[in-house]
Amino acid sequence: MTRKDLSKLYYLNKEIEMWHTELEKLEARSGYETAPVSDTPKPFRKQSSPTEQRMLSVARCKTKIDVLMLKAQKAQEETLSFIETIDDPLMRQIIMHRCVHLYGWKKIATLMGGMSSPESLRNSYSQYLKKMFKEH
Repeated sequence: MTRKDLSKLYYLNKEIEMWHTELEKLEARSGYETAPVSDTPKPFRKQSSPTEQRMLSVARCKTKIDVLMLKAQKAQEETLSFIETIDDPLMRQIIMHRCVHLYGWKKIATLMGGMSSPESLRNSYSQYLKKMFKEH
């Protein structure tokens, strides 16, 4: 696992949020919730109706979300496996909150009891990862 791998889950979740927003826009434009699109091919026509185009866009968007969710699930499993290898219980908690729960540094500081500032937790995290990945 690399430092980049640890941030992958965060960015996958952000991308999933983006596609959910796009899906909501598409469904709002169509004015109704769409039914699942069948996988059976349709007869060839030169032009499709705007409704068909919207339905295809919605289906593509849902497929994209499903694929990204599978990738995020895999990234989460890899991150959890990595966290289990960490000896320091404080660092396990920090990395769990940051990389799995996707919390910001203020929230992590609060969850850690408020004894450390968000900045000191961020620095500890960064130094730990530099040390960890420098050794590997």
